[in-house]
Amino acid sequence: MKTRIKYWFFCPCCDRRFSASSKMFGTIAKCPACRTTIQLPASHPVHADAVKNNAARGKNTRRHQVKPPVLANRSQSNQPTTSLEARRDIKPRFGSSAQSTGPVTVSRLRVKGEIELLAVAIFLATLLSIGTLGLLLVLLVIAIIRIKMTERRERQASTPINATNFPELHQLSVEAAKRLEMHLPPIYLMEVDAINAHALGFMSEGSVVLYRGIVDRMTPAELQFIIGHELAHIKFGHTSWLALTHSTSSAMAGRSLYLIFHLLFRAWSRRCEFTCDRGGLLACANPQVAARTLARLEVPDPRQAESFVQQVSTSRAAASSLDDLVSTHPRTGKRIRAVLEFSRTQTYRALIAIGSAQSPVETGRP
Repeated sequence: MKTRIKYWFFCPCCDRRFSASSKMFGTIAKCPACRTTIQLPASHPVHADAVKNNAARGKNTRRHQVKPPVLANRSQSNQPTTSLEARRDIKPRFGSSAQSTGPVTVSRLRVKGEIELLAVAIFLATLLSIGTLGLLLVLLVIAIIRIKMTERRERQASTPINATNFPELHQLSVEAAKRLEMHLPPIYLMEVDAINAHALGFMSEGSVVLYRGIVDRMTPAELQFIIGHELAHIKFGHTSWLALTHSTSSAMAGRSLYLIFHLLFRAWSRRCEFTCDRGGLLACANPQVAARTLARLEVPDPRQAESFVQQVSTSRAAASSLDDLVSTHPRTGKRIRAVLEFSRTQTYRALIAIGSAQSPVETGRP
C-alpha cells in the first residue's frame, strides 16, 4: 500500500505551521489561521529522491515512522511582535504586589533615594548578620507571623467596605485604585475614634484599614487622598519590606553599628511616606486637597489647616533636627511642601493630561 507523506509548511505572515501532502507541490494553498495565499514549491529539493527510492524498494513506510520534512524555515524578518504576543503576564517582583503597565508606574512616582537607602541598609544587614544568620531568620519568621496575625485580627474586628455596606467609600476606593492603575485590595472600616489609617500585608494583595474617626472628620476628596496614600504603600511593596526591616533591626540590636543601621531604615521609611503622598495626590487629583489633608492630620480644624498650609507654602524649609533623623514619618510641613512641589512637575502634569486622574468631588460627606 502506498503511503502518503505529509510535509510541513510555514506561513510567512503569521508563522503558523501546517501540513500538506506531496500532491500539493506547485499549487496554491491557504494558511488555516490567517487565510493567506501561499505558493507552494514545485517539489521538495531534499527529500524527493529519498521518497522515490523508498517507493522503488517497496518499503511500506508508515506515517508515524517518517519525520515530516520542513520545506520552509520560520520567518526571520524583524517585524514587531503582535499585540497578542506582547501581552504576557509579568510576575511582580518581591515587595511589589501591583506592577502597572500603564503610565502610572512606580518609577514615575517613587521619591529619589528610597531604593538606594533600602539597598544600603540591606547590604549592611547582610554583612553584619553573617554570624547571626539563624537569629535573623527566626526574627524574620516572627515578624511575618506578627503581620499576618495583626492583619487577621483587624479584619475580624472591622467591617468590609463594599458597594453594599458603604457605597460612597467603596466608590472612592475604586476611583483611587483606578487612578493608581492597581487592583483594589480589601478595605475595612474599624470602629475606633482616631484619625488614622494604615496598610498591612506580606507577599499578598494586602489590605487597608480606615478608622471611624478619620472617616467622620474628612471630606470625600480628603478621604480619597488618604485611601490613595495607603494603596500606594501596597503598590510599592512597603508593607512587605516592613517585616524585613523590623526583623533585621532586632537582630542588630546591641551591635556597634546598630545606630547607623537603625538610622538608615528610618530614613528609608520617611522616603516611603513622601512616595505615598504622591500616590495620594494622584488619587485625589487636587494639590490643595492633598496639602490640606496632610495638615488636618496634625491640625484637625479645617480653617486652621488652611492657615497652616498657607504658612508652610510661603515660609522657608525648616532645618532638620535630631528628631527628624530617628522618626519614621517626616514633618508635616515637609510633606506638604514636597507634595506641592511634585504637583508642579512635568511628570504630574503628564499623568493628569493623559486622563489617568479625574477631577474629584469636593462637596458632601460619606
